[in-house]
Amino acid sequence: MCRSVGSACDATCGLTRTDQATCVRDIRSCRSAVRADYRACRAACSNASHAAERNRCVRACRSGRAEGERSCGFQGVEALPGSVDLPDFVPGEPADLSLLTDAERATIAAADARAATLRSRTLWIAAPPGTEIRLAQVRHGFDFGLALDTAKFVGRESDLDFFLGTAAQNHLAIAVTESSAK
Repeated sequence: MCRSVGSACDATCGLTRTDQATCVRDIRSCRSAVRADYRACRAACSNASHAAERNRCVRACRSGRAEGERSCGFQGVEALPGSVDLPDFVPGEPADLSLLTDAERATIAAADARAATLRSRTLWIAAPPGTEIRLAQVRHGFDFGLALDTAKFVGRESDLDFFLGTAAQNHLAIAVTESSAK
C-alpha cells in the first residue's frame, strides 16, 4: 500500500510526509503480526475432522484477519444486508459485446482464435489401417476452473460446504468469483 502511493500512508496514519517512514514501519509491523496470527489460525484449521468444519474455521480465520488489518489502519469495506435486483441472464449465452468498439471486438476475436490453437494439438498415430484406437485424456494441459456466482450460496451453507469441501477440491484448479451482473 505505502510503497506505491505515498499519500495513502498519510491518510492512514494521519501524519505529515516527514513521518512517512515511521508510518510505513508501523503498518508493516502491525500487518506482519496479523498475518502471523492468521497463519496460526489456518494451521489449527487443518485439525478439523471434516471439510465443512475446516471451511467454517478458514472463514473465521479470514474474518479475524480482516479485523486485525482494520486495526492496523487499513480500511474495511462493509457489505450491506440484502441484495440488489439483478437482471436474470440465461446461463451459457455469449457475452453482449454491443457496447465495445470495433477494435475491442477485434481484439476479443483474435484472442478467441489464438485460444483455439493453444488448446489443441495434432496427434499422429502409426497403426495399420482398420486398427481400433481408443484415446483417453489423463490430464489437462491447462488449469480447469469456472466462474462462481457466490450469490447462489447465500443462505445455503450446506451447498457451500459441499462445493468447497468436495467439488472444488476434487475437480477444479481455479475458480473466479463473479456476480450475475457480469
